[in-house]
Amino acid sequence: MPQRWTLDFPILRGPWFGQTPPGETPTAFAPEIFDTTRMSFGTVFSHDGTEFFFGYEREGTDGVHDILCSKLVDGIWTEPEALPFNVDVMDGDHCLSVDGRRLFWRSWRPLPGETEPQERSYLWWSERTDGLWSDARLLLCGGEPQRSGYPAIGRSGTLYLTARGTDEKVSICRSEWNGDAYGRPEEIVTGMTSGGDMCIAPNERYLVIACTERPENLGKGDLYVSFRKDDDTWTPLRHLGDAINARGENAYTHCPMITPGDEYLLYRIYDYAANRGRVFWVDVRVVERYEPS
Repeated sequence: MPQRWTLDFPILRGPWFGQTPPGETPTAFAPEIFDTTRMSFGTVFSHDGTEFFFGYEREGTDGVHDILCSKLVDGIWTEPEALPFNVDVMDGDHCLSVDGRRLFWRSWRPLPGETEPQERSYLWWSERTDGLWSDARLLLCGGEPQRSGYPAIGRSGTLYLTARGTDEKVSICRSEWNGDAYGRPEEIVTGMTSGGDMCIAPNERYLVIACTERPENLGKGDLYVSFRKDDDTWTPLRHLGDAINARGENAYTHCPMITPGDEYLLYRIYDYAANRGRVFWVDVRVVERYEPS
């Protein structure tokens, strides 16, 4: 059975998980839920705005995270429930297909035929039929499992994922759906030594990527953007500045997500010193201004 929400859940009414949409200055998103010492991340709305999926550290555990869902029913958001395929490891960093039928995420669960959790995450997926989610399935791209993190999906159904090479460098790849399966991942954005949390704009016009160990960074990790050009190549990473990124050696800006209608960017700022994270959101026009002319 799905895990039940164990904290006091506020009454949240109306669109956007009951939050007032922001302008071009970032504001806190659902601080009643996300301003906490418990790990929380992965803010994903369904395309019709009636479901909200997010990751949350299971109460009383160390390193066990569930993907939860709250639904807008009669104008009020329901108490979140963990999805049925969660297991006693870290599950999270998820994305939802535009039709709401497929959820992709990273997990440290045992691979098929094994019993021990993995040291590094692989990508998994579940399909929803008649309102019910299937068991977790190991994702294959080009016939191969993907030892990866932070998948993203655009309106075309193309998957975007992070990859770490044998030299430990991080890149962003994409895998196209051929009607029966996902193809071999193609590298599209390089130049990262670490990081890799990312999202794709639903129209697949740009990627927002969290990077560490870059000279422009204001904190431990900052958000950058890369735009797709007319020739299907991608621009070099551009730093999103201090309007979004937090300053300080203990600040980590990461976990970006863009809402399905290309309206808002959500992201998380974690304070290592305070062991506390907060989720913010802002109008995507702040990001789109970085597109080269």
